[in-house]
Parts: sequence; C-alpha cells; structure tokens
Amino acid sequence: MDRSVLKKVIALCGMAGAAVGIVLNSMGVFYTPVAEGLGVKVGTVSFYSTISMIAGAIFVVIFPRLLTSRNFRAFLYGGMLTVIICIFMMSFATKVYHFYILAALMAMGNTCFSLYTITALINSSVSKNIGTMTGIVFSFSGVAGAISSPVITAVINRYGWNNGYRAMAALVTIFLIPSLFAGFELNTDGGTKSADGERSKFRYDGLFVSVAIVYVLGVLLTSMPQHFVGFAGTRGLDSSVGALMLSTTMIGNISFKLVSGIYRDKTSTKTAILTMIAIAFAGLVILIVGSGKWMLLVGAFLLGADFSVGSVLAPILIREVFGLENYKYTYPVACFFGSTLIALALSSIGYVYDFTGSYVPSLVAMAAASAINILIILRLPTTRKA
Repeated sequence: MDRSVLKKVIALCGMAGAAVGIVLNSMGVFYTPVAEGLGVKVGTVSFYSTISMIAGAIFVVIFPRLLTSRNFRAFLYGGMLTVIICIFMMSFATKVYHFYILAALMAMGNTCFSLYTITALINSSVSKNIGTMTGIVFSFSGVAGAISSPVITAVINRYGWNNGYRAMAALVTIFLIPSLFAGFELNTDGGTKSADGERSKFRYDGLFVSVAIVYVLGVLLTSMPQHFVGFAGTRGLDSSVGALMLSTTMIGNISFKLVSGIYRDKTSTKTAILTMIAIAFAGLVILIVGSGKWMLLVGAFLLGADFSVGSVLAPILIREVFGLENYKYTYPVACFFGSTLIALALSSIGYVYDFTGSYVPSLVAMAAASAINILIILRLPTTRKA
C-alpha cells in the first residue's frame, strides 16, 4: 500500500473511532451518574442523545450542499474542534438544558467528520479494494467503542462524571490527531451533465426510493442490541447475560464489517449485502425461538452482521447505483431517514414491550423488514440506467 494512502487510512480509522465509537456509542455511560448528580430522571438526561441524533440527521442533509473543495478542511477541522469543546463543556454543565444545547452543537460538528465525510474521503482516496478499506475503517469504530467505554466508566467511578467528560474529550482528541497529517483532499463536484454541458440537479426517482429503503431497513436491526438486558430478563436470564449479549453483538459488529468488505471485493456489493442481511436474519430467528444462554449469544453474534450493511456496504451500493458525482445528493438523504428510523425504533421497542410484555413482536417485525429488504435488493440494478 502506498505510504500516503496508509496515512489516510490510519487517519480515517481514527475519525471513525472518534465519531462513531466514542461520541455515538459511549454517551450511554453518563446517563445514570449525570442524572444522580443533577437530581433528575435518567430519561430526562438520556433525551440529549435523541436531540443529538435528530440534529445530526438534519445537518447531514444540509452539510454536503455547503461543502466545497475550498472550505472542506475548515469544515473538517472546525467540526472536530466543535466536538471536543462541546464534550469538554459538558463537564461544567449544571442544568439539563445545557446538555441539550451542547448535544445539538456536538452533533453538527460530528457530522463534519463522520459517516458521510469518511465514506466520501474513502471514495476519493482509494481506487482498489474499496470494500476492504471501508470494512477496516468502520470496524475500528467498534474497537474504539470497546476501548473507550470501560476507560470512561472507570474515570466516572473514581473521579466523577465531570472528569469522565474531560477524559472523553481527551480520547476524541487522541483519535483525531492522525487526521492532521493525512493531507486529505476532497473533490466536491456533483450533479449530472445535460446534453448542452450544463450541470443539472439530481432527480429523486423510484430507484432512489428503493435504494434508500434498502439502507433504512438495513440499519433498523441495530436498534435491538440496546434492549438486550431487558430481553434476557424475559427469557428468565440474569441481566449480566444481556450485557454479555451486547458485547457479543459488538464482536460480531467488528468481525462482520471486516469480512463483509473483503467478501464484497471478491464477489459483488449486492451479494455481500444479501449475505449479511441473511446472516442477521438467522440471528433474529434464533433470538425469537431460543431460550438458553448460549443460543441467545449465537443469535446476538449473528445479529452483529447487520452493522456492516449501513456503514460498509450500503454506501458502496449507493455509489455504484448513482455514481460518485451524485453521492452527496443521495447518501446524506438516506442517512437522514436511517437515523430518524433508529431514533424512533429505540423508543418503539420499549413501548411494544410495555404493552405486550415481550420483545418478540419487535423481533418478528425486524425479521419481516429484513425479508422485504432482500426482495428489494434482488430487483436493484448494479448501475443506474440512463
């Protein structure tokens, strides 16, 4: 591998680790200690994650349209600095609304170097084995999450939640340092050319709707692992088993992201997506019918395959179907709907359990969504027709 490409891949791994592994996946460790410290309910504190997700979903649609080759680095490094400052400022928050405001600003900053930016930079920096490179980069988000959560939790337990946020800001800074030396460049030219050479706007047609549905249904299953502790209780198992199921899913998350990228380069994007969805579907079936500890752990591990669909394979599919020139018009919109669905699903799964006393209806609904997704993917063309 060329040395300059290696530097960029290392930097992208750090960006994925910071943006997804730390910022998105480690916020949950603060809910209870912050709620106890401020004397409010846990749900009141955790709502700032919902605000963050919504703000990020909205800004990811706007951000690519503001981006140019000239202001790219300003957005990139400005976003990184915004995230670090917001996390650090949370350590001084004394009111819940402080967290809400900082969470919204943090989400906007995070968007500047998160999923869209990372995949766009991979498209610009890598010409061969793009699946393998994407898998390596996004698997690192799982590694970063596995490292950061225990570290931050240990700091909170010993020094308090205020210092936990400061430790989190420090970790994000460390993971982002390689990006300062990567020499990133991004060609932001987009749109399609008409016959007279004028640039025309992208048309959101039925094909785009189909691909967007593939992305949205592809990320739906990732909302289930957050409920594994409660799910284990419905099967007569200790909460520690639920926590172990979540850890097992994260292992599957890392493993299948790596495998799916390599498998895509050896076969095709459609084949890889179908395979990963089928594996995750098998995990859902095991969770629906299984009851023993080891069977549920197997199901949780297989469910981890779904994480590779939204972060590794769907972006490549969107690039193949619509072309790199239309990437900034298609992928962000799909991300918006995917993030919105996850936010709704996280709450809906809990409400369904409250009304039925079971997580099976949610699992069955996800299995049905996966089956529909497979049918849609089978009908998709590999490249966009003129």
